[in-house]
Amino acid sequence: SKKEDEANSFGSSVSNGVLDTDFRTTIRKTGGKLGLSLNEIKGKVFVTKVVSGGLAAAAKVKVGMHFVQVNGSDCLNNSKEGVTELLKKHDPLELVLRAPSKSQTPARSDSTATKEVKKE
Repeated sequence: SKKEDEANSFGSSVSNGVLDTDFRTTIRKTGGKLGLSLNEIKGKVFVTKVVSGGLAAAAKVKVGMHFVQVNGSDCLNNSKEGVTELLKKHDPLELVLRAPSKSQTPARSDSTATKEVKKE
């Protein structure tokens, strides 16, 4: 069917909205702060900041990824508040995140991070 073709345009198998190319990680919150910031953009909840030394950084979560699932709960149709609640509620966290596709985001070096440090 046409809908399936669209959902499978990346040649990945889809199960509950999760692609086999999605990033999966488990985070135990006993080790400290999660250390990430979220924002809702066009109906998706994105990671906008990852604090170095935080649990998210240790789990290789990257800025620009968006939440697909938290502990099996759908995040593709959820709000920033909804995802935040899920992140608070569960421990350990079973996260499924999707990295931005190469076509959507121009390659960006880490120059923004170095600029922030130089500000006085």
